[in-house]
Amino acid sequence: MGSDVYGASRNRAVDNARNLIAGTAAHCPGTEFALVGYSQGADAAGDLAAEIGTGLGVVPPHRLAAVG
Repeated sequence: MGSDVYGASRNRAVDNARNLIAGTAAHCPGTEFALVGYSQGADAAGDLAAEIGTGLGVVPPHRLAAVG
């Protein structure tokens, strides 16, 4: 049960960050992004960074300036 809650929470964080990045990227086409997280947030940031880095994200990889 605990892993289900963790996974759902992490997925929600990825979805929220993805939507925020997509919205910002649409309004500010020159913006570069940094993903930073601690603990569970770092897990979510890593998932989203991997998505972007493989070219499957809401922005191309060259717009991701840093991940921490």
